[in-house]
Amino acid sequence: MTTRAGALSVPAAFVPGAPAPKLSAAVAASSATGTLPSATRRGIASAANPFISLGAGTLPLSFPVVPQNAESTSTTLLPELGYAPIGFRAPIEPPANGGRRGTALVWFRSDLRLHDHPALTAAAEHAARVVPAYVFDKRQFGKTAFGFEKTGRYRAKFLVEAVSALREQLESRGSRLAVRHGIPEEALLALCRAHGVDTVYLHQEVTYEEVSVEADVEKALKQAGIRIVKMWSNTLYHADDLPFSVEKMPDVYTDFRDSVERAAKIQEPLPVPAEIPGCPKDVDHGVIPTLEQLGLRENDSGRGSAFVASQNGFIGGEREALNRLESYLSEAAACSRGSDASGSSTRYGAQLGADFSCKISPWLALGCVSSRTIMSKLAQSCGGLGGAAGDARKSTTYFELVWRDFFRFITLKYASARLKSPAPAYAPAPALAGSA
Repeated sequence: MTTRAGALSVPAAFVPGAPAPKLSAAVAASSATGTLPSATRRGIASAANPFISLGAGTLPLSFPVVPQNAESTSTTLLPELGYAPIGFRAPIEPPANGGRRGTALVWFRSDLRLHDHPALTAAAEHAARVVPAYVFDKRQFGKTAFGFEKTGRYRAKFLVEAVSALREQLESRGSRLAVRHGIPEEALLALCRAHGVDTVYLHQEVTYEEVSVEADVEKALKQAGIRIVKMWSNTLYHADDLPFSVEKMPDVYTDFRDSVERAAKIQEPLPVPAEIPGCPKDVDHGVIPTLEQLGLRENDSGRGSAFVASQNGFIGGEREALNRLESYLSEAAACSRGSDASGSSTRYGAQLGADFSCKISPWLALGCVSSRTIMSKLAQSCGGLGGAAGDARKSTTYFELVWRDFFRFITLKYASARLKSPAPAYAPAPALAGSA
């Protein structure tokens, strides 16, 4: 999927007096043919989010709108940080002469992967040093007010595996994940102060607890003079590509799906950054906790657990997610090569997978794989089976991914009302109580 170079541009009108920088080699090469990859457009939000009215209150959003006929001043495949559309409180200065500078921190949360990661891609393009970080929030462990585990041991085990896999992936590329236990607004601020971080990149979330934590982190960083750049990810359709604004989206799934199928396009997934700038040498990378340290007991029997009982098994991590995706596509291909008694292809029914499920949900929930990557691989598979790439939209997997988008966007639409409610009570795990 490509678009005109001008559609990726940063309007000079929004950056008064800003000189037109030189095009990077990648952009210059693409500009010669009048096309540019569109996967990274509209990614970076702002140094401070805009606010829109959603009836019961306001909710920070990060959806910049680029005028289609704007003059191009873009220097990379990602939008310039100097872009400040109406509604943003302050622009971020672009790197001097288009080069990398400063130290950035990428806060990983429900995006535990390197592929199709707009925040990591932006940090890698703009910063001289990058500190990838993950915080085990102690408020997510222990007992709820109703006496239940906030995070069960099987889910926690899957999370620990995913974080460990992310660290391994980063180490294989000359970087390393900094892991902390405690409260994100405290742990991240301490990391930033200790290593001179000037910009923090993250993906915006939509649900109550995640948005509340975001607000606390943003407040702490702002008070310390540290910029925060929120970006949109983890949906099949990018928020900017919806045929309506989020606050005016349909409240009925069928209306939502019909609208996006007719008028929205799915962007291609981003590749893993070719180079991830290294961390400052003095970073204490921390230790990934065990289940006991998270206040949970080990139980290898797996009795009653869908994770352990599954014949395929569930191990957290990006590599495992991509392996599961390939297995699913292979299962679908094997079924699709068969035909019923009338000779009709079973391709579309086969998209359910050999066991009537792609079984990708656990990895998708933690962001070990992106919706766009799933859809891109599925489209390639459909084309490889002799059908058109558009056949992928007839699969049950596509419908489920659109369902997932609908719930995320509808949550974003109505979440502001709940943000005024008090935070839910919890009892922190003894192992993490008082830690930072």
